[in-house]
Amino acid sequence: MANKYRAWADGETLTAANLIDYVQKQVLINCDSSADYPDSSTRREGMAVYDKNADALKVYTTTTTGWQAPWNMAWGVVPATSGGTSGYGHCRVTSTQGTFTGATDVTNASVTFTAVANRLYKVTAHVDITSSVTGDGAQVQVLVDGTAYATDIVAVNIAGTGGDRFIKIITSFTIAAGSHTVKLQAQRVTGTGNLTIQGATGSPTILIVEDIGPAGAPA
Repeated sequence: MANKYRAWADGETLTAANLIDYVQKQVLINCDSSADYPDSSTRREGMAVYDKNADALKVYTTTTTGWQAPWNMAWGVVPATSGGTSGYGHCRVTSTQGTFTGATDVTNASVTFTAVANRLYKVTAHVDITSSVTGDGAQVQVLVDGTAYATDIVAVNIAGTGGDRFIKIITSFTIAAGSHTVKLQAQRVTGTGNLTIQGATGSPTILIVEDIGPAGAPA
Protein backbone atom coordinates (compact mmCIF):
# COMPACT_ATOMS: atom_id res chain seq x y z
CA MET A 1 0.00 0.00 0.00
CA ALA A 2 1.29 3.44 -0.91
CA ASN A 3 2.34 5.76 1.87
CA LYS A 4 -0.49 8.26 2.44
CA TYR A 5 1.67 10.83 4.20
CA ARG A 6 3.97 13.08 2.20
CA ALA A 7 6.52 15.74 3.12
CA TRP A 8 6.31 18.56 0.55
CA ALA A 9 9.40 20.26 -0.92
CA ASP A 10 9.59 23.98 -1.67
CA GLY A 11 8.71 24.64 -5.30
CA GLU A 12 7.32 21.15 -5.90
CA THR A 13 4.59 20.89 -8.54
CA LEU A 14 1.19 20.04 -7.09
CA THR A 15 -0.55 17.49 -9.31
CA ALA A 16 -4.16 16.37 -9.43
CA ALA A 17 -3.07 12.97 -8.08
CA ASN A 18 -1.35 14.70 -5.14
CA LEU A 19 -4.54 16.59 -4.30
CA ILE A 20 -6.67 13.46 -4.44
CA ASP A 21 -4.33 11.12 -2.54
CA TYR A 22 -2.75 13.45 -0.01
CA VAL A 23 -5.36 16.17 0.51
CA GLN A 24 -8.88 15.28 -0.58
CA LYS A 25 -8.88 11.75 0.88
CA GLN A 26 -7.40 12.84 4.20
CA VAL A 27 -8.99 16.16 5.05
CA LEU A 28 -11.57 16.44 7.86
CA ILE A 29 -14.57 18.15 6.29
CA ASN A 30 -16.41 20.71 8.44
CA CYS A 31 -20.17 20.75 7.80
CA ASP A 32 -22.83 23.03 9.25
CA SER A 33 -25.29 20.09 9.31
CA SER A 34 -25.97 16.73 7.67
CA ALA A 35 -27.41 18.59 4.67
CA ASP A 36 -23.84 19.65 3.81
CA TYR A 37 -22.27 16.16 3.87
CA PRO A 38 -20.62 14.98 0.62
CA ASP A 39 -23.26 13.60 -1.74
CA SER A 40 -23.41 10.10 -3.21
CA SER A 41 -21.23 11.05 -6.18
CA THR A 42 -18.25 12.03 -3.99
CA ARG A 43 -18.46 10.18 -0.67
CA ARG A 44 -16.19 7.19 -0.12
CA GLU A 45 -15.70 4.67 2.70
CA GLY A 46 -13.52 6.22 5.40
CA MET A 47 -14.36 9.82 4.53
CA ALA A 48 -14.82 11.85 7.74
CA VAL A 49 -16.85 14.96 8.53
CA TYR A 50 -17.28 17.11 11.61
CA ASP A 51 -20.95 18.08 11.99
CA LYS A 52 -20.99 21.47 13.72
CA ASN A 53 -24.73 21.33 14.36
CA ALA A 54 -24.46 17.98 16.19
CA ASP A 55 -20.90 18.58 17.52
CA ALA A 56 -20.13 15.09 16.23
CA LEU A 57 -17.46 13.31 14.20
CA LYS A 58 -19.00 11.08 11.52
CA VAL A 59 -17.30 8.55 9.23
CA TYR A 60 -18.82 7.17 6.03
CA THR A 61 -19.07 3.38 6.25
CA THR A 62 -21.29 1.76 3.61
CA THR A 63 -24.30 2.76 1.52
CA THR A 64 -26.51 0.91 4.02
CA THR A 65 -24.96 2.01 7.32
CA GLY A 66 -24.12 5.48 6.05
CA TRP A 67 -22.53 8.19 8.22
CA GLN A 68 -21.84 7.02 11.76
CA ALA A 69 -19.53 7.74 14.68
CA PRO A 70 -16.21 5.81 14.45
CA TRP A 71 -17.34 2.19 14.16
CA ASN A 72 -15.05 0.50 16.70
CA MET A 73 -16.00 2.85 19.53
CA ALA A 74 -18.91 2.64 21.96
CA TRP A 75 -21.45 5.31 21.08
CA GLY A 76 -22.95 5.68 24.55
CA VAL A 77 -26.56 6.45 25.48
CA VAL A 78 -28.72 6.11 22.36
CA PRO A 79 -30.53 9.08 20.81
CA ALA A 80 -34.19 8.40 21.60
CA THR A 81 -37.13 9.45 19.47
CA SER A 82 -39.50 9.12 22.43
CA GLY A 83 -39.18 8.54 26.13
CA GLY A 84 -36.00 9.29 28.00
CA THR A 85 -34.63 12.66 29.00
CA SER A 86 -33.55 15.48 26.67
CA GLY A 87 -33.81 13.28 23.59
CA TYR A 88 -31.56 10.50 24.88
CA GLY A 89 -32.31 6.94 26.01
CA HIS A 90 -32.28 7.60 29.74
CA CYS A 91 -35.44 7.43 31.86
CA ARG A 92 -35.47 8.55 35.47
CA VAL A 93 -38.95 8.24 36.98
CA THR A 94 -39.61 9.60 40.47
CA SER A 95 -43.39 9.04 40.64
CA THR A 96 -44.99 6.19 42.62
CA GLN A 97 -47.06 3.61 40.70
CA GLY A 98 -49.54 1.17 42.25
CA THR A 99 -51.60 -0.83 43.00
CA PHE A 100 -51.25 -3.85 40.68
CA THR A 101 -50.70 -7.62 40.61
CA GLY A 102 -50.67 -8.66 36.92
CA ALA A 103 -48.28 -7.64 34.14
CA THR A 104 -48.11 -3.85 34.10
CA ASP A 105 -45.90 -1.52 32.09
CA VAL A 106 -43.80 0.68 34.33
CA THR A 107 -45.06 4.21 33.71
CA ASN A 108 -42.69 6.37 31.62
CA ALA A 109 -39.95 3.71 31.69
CA SER A 110 -39.77 3.39 27.92
CA VAL A 111 -37.20 4.30 25.27
CA THR A 112 -37.84 4.24 21.51
CA PHE A 113 -34.69 4.52 19.41
CA THR A 114 -33.34 3.80 15.94
CA ALA A 115 -30.94 0.86 16.04
CA VAL A 116 -28.00 0.38 13.69
CA ALA A 117 -27.33 -3.14 12.37
CA ASN A 118 -24.36 -5.03 13.86
CA ARG A 119 -24.23 -2.89 17.01
CA LEU A 120 -24.44 -4.23 20.58
CA TYR A 121 -26.94 -2.51 22.89
CA LYS A 122 -26.94 -2.63 26.68
CA VAL A 123 -29.96 -2.05 28.94
CA THR A 124 -29.60 -1.15 32.61
CA ALA A 125 -32.73 -1.07 34.79
CA HIS A 126 -33.45 -0.42 38.46
CA VAL A 127 -36.92 -0.61 40.04
CA ASP A 128 -37.93 -0.32 43.73
CA ILE A 129 -41.01 -2.52 44.37
CA THR A 130 -42.87 -3.14 47.61
CA SER A 131 -45.85 -5.37 48.41
CA SER A 132 -48.73 -5.19 50.84
CA VAL A 133 -47.78 -8.72 51.95
CA THR A 134 -44.28 -9.59 53.14
CA GLY A 135 -42.43 -12.12 51.01
CA ASP A 136 -44.42 -11.84 47.80
CA GLY A 137 -42.42 -12.48 44.62
CA ALA A 138 -42.16 -9.57 42.20
CA GLN A 139 -40.84 -9.76 38.65
CA VAL A 140 -39.52 -7.08 36.35
CA GLN A 141 -38.80 -7.75 32.69
CA VAL A 142 -36.94 -5.79 30.03
CA LEU A 143 -39.08 -5.97 26.90
CA VAL A 144 -37.75 -5.14 23.44
CA ASP A 145 -40.65 -4.70 21.01
CA GLY A 146 -42.76 -6.77 23.40
CA THR A 147 -40.29 -9.68 23.70
CA ALA A 148 -38.68 -10.39 27.09
CA TYR A 149 -34.89 -10.07 26.89
CA ALA A 150 -34.14 -10.30 30.61
CA THR A 151 -36.01 -10.99 33.84
CA ASP A 152 -35.28 -10.57 37.55
CA ILE A 153 -37.49 -11.98 40.33
CA VAL A 154 -37.06 -11.09 44.02
CA ALA A 155 -39.04 -11.43 47.23
CA VAL A 156 -40.45 -8.03 48.16
CA ASN A 157 -41.71 -6.76 51.48
CA ILE A 158 -43.99 -4.19 53.02
CA ALA A 159 -42.36 -0.77 52.76
CA GLY A 160 -40.04 -0.18 55.68
CA THR A 161 -39.61 -3.81 56.75
CA GLY A 162 -36.30 -4.28 54.93
CA GLY A 163 -35.30 -7.24 52.82
CA ASP A 164 -35.04 -7.33 49.05
CA ARG A 165 -36.93 -4.56 47.31
CA PHE A 166 -34.68 -3.43 44.52
CA ILE A 167 -34.85 -5.25 41.21
CA LYS A 168 -31.78 -4.65 39.05
CA ILE A 169 -31.30 -5.91 35.51
CA ILE A 170 -28.44 -5.59 33.05
CA THR A 171 -28.76 -7.22 29.63
CA SER A 172 -27.40 -6.80 26.12
CA PHE A 173 -28.63 -7.63 22.62
CA THR A 174 -28.18 -7.04 18.92
CA ILE A 175 -31.17 -6.19 16.78
CA ALA A 176 -32.08 -5.36 13.19
CA ALA A 177 -31.70 -1.81 11.98
CA GLY A 178 -34.75 0.38 12.49
CA SER A 179 -37.02 1.70 15.23
CA HIS A 180 -37.36 -0.35 18.43
CA THR A 181 -38.93 0.22 21.84
CA VAL A 182 -37.40 -0.90 25.13
CA LYS A 183 -39.64 -0.81 28.20
CA LEU A 184 -40.02 -2.27 31.68
CA GLN A 185 -42.89 -4.48 32.79
CA ALA A 186 -43.62 -5.55 36.37
CA GLN A 187 -45.94 -8.09 37.99
CA ARG A 188 -46.45 -10.27 41.06
CA VAL A 189 -45.45 -13.90 40.46
CA THR A 190 -46.01 -15.38 43.95
CA GLY A 191 -48.05 -14.36 46.99
CA THR A 192 -51.29 -12.51 47.53
CA GLY A 193 -50.39 -8.87 48.01
CA ASN A 194 -50.69 -5.75 45.90
CA LEU A 195 -47.52 -4.29 44.42
CA THR A 196 -46.37 -0.69 44.40
CA ILE A 197 -43.47 0.76 42.42
CA GLN A 198 -41.85 3.28 44.71
CA GLY A 199 -40.72 6.58 43.23
CA ALA A 200 -38.65 9.26 44.89
CA THR A 201 -35.71 11.51 44.12
CA GLY A 202 -33.41 9.20 46.06
CA SER A 203 -34.91 5.96 44.72
CA PRO A 204 -36.16 6.47 41.17
CA THR A 205 -37.00 3.92 38.50
CA ILE A 206 -34.08 3.92 36.06
CA LEU A 207 -33.95 2.69 32.46
CA ILE A 208 -30.85 3.34 30.33
CA VAL A 209 -30.20 2.10 26.79
CA GLU A 210 -26.60 2.34 25.55
CA ASP A 211 -24.62 1.40 22.46
CA ILE A 212 -21.54 -0.42 23.82
CA GLY A 213 -19.71 -1.18 20.58
CA PRO A 214 -19.67 -3.16 17.35
CA ALA A 215 -21.07 -6.68 17.05
CA GLY A 216 -19.74 -7.05 13.50
CA ALA A 217 -18.68 -5.03 10.49
CA PRO A 218 -20.88 -2.23 9.12
CA ALA A 219 -23.77 -3.72 7.18
